[in-house]
Amino acid sequence: MNKEKNMDKLKYTKASVEELKNEFKNSGQSSDEFIESKSDPILDVPHATWEVWEKNEKINWKFGDRCTHCGRGATGTVMYHLVFGGSSMASKKDSLLFSLFGGGDMALYCIGSTCAKKFTKEVLKPQGLDPKDYFWGKDYIADYENDPNYLGIQDVGGTLEDQWESHWKTSGNYE
Repeated sequence: MNKEKNMDKLKYTKASVEELKNEFKNSGQSSDEFIESKSDPILDVPHATWEVWEKNEKINWKFGDRCTHCGRGATGTVMYHLVFGGSSMASKKDSLLFSLFGGGDMALYCIGSTCAKKFTKEVLKPQGLDPKDYFWGKDYIADYENDPNYLGIQDVGGTLEDQWESHWKTSGNYE
């Protein structure tokens, strides 16, 4: 029963790759348009300004990472998928789309636990979105991540060059 519930939440699997590539090829859309048409909400994440970053850089400075939202030191245990060149957050369910089609995929970035809780309260919950779909970390593991057919941000095989070559071939911009 539990597996069926997980499968209901699983959007894309290993079996989806070729189907998505063909759908994109026939869509006539840019890669960003295609991603947006298939994705859960892609959310704006305000980043700290340089002034705020400088003001907060000495707070928790002993930590090895920084929260992109406020600039304070952070442990790096809560991350989010930064997309569209650096100002937006994507759902884990859509990681495969960004891995296959670009979309300004910038991988995972740190958000401090306090900012993650604030973002959950002010942005995710009012829209009915689950923080486990938008944050990575031990407290943010969604059921579908344990499904063997789930492909997350780290699971699209091949080298970075292979991924780019695949992207350019499917986007029609490959020479």
